[in-house]
Amino acid sequence: MEISHVIEQFLDLCNKGSQIYGASQATVEKYNKIDQDFLHAIELANLNYKQRAKLTTEAKNNRVQRRLAKDVVEVYAPLMEYLAKPENFAAIQMLKQVLGAIRKQEQYHQNRTYIKKV
Repeated sequence: MEISHVIEQFLDLCNKGSQIYGASQATVEKYNKIDQDFLHAIELANLNYKQRAKLTTEAKNNRVQRRLAKDVVEVYAPLMEYLAKPENFAAIQMLKQVLGAIRKQEQYHQNRTYIKKV
């Protein structure tokens, strides 16, 4: 594996990680609101046993989906905190420049030819 590929994967993780993190946060917020709707329905609506059972099953499924999204947020949080610091952001930008230089050298090595001197 070429070193440029490893660096490229890390930079992709940084870029896509922020998108995944943001989408997961939005998903957690959405499921929190749905959870509140379930709780208010149980509290305020006059539901019979079957209706409450159906509602709590839906609430359980909602909580499972919320947990999956929250787990993603928790996993990506340290990376997002790292990227939020200005000095680390600058390091990522420098790493992009290093990636360009490494790719240039790798390309040179792939296309290298030798011309006989004699």
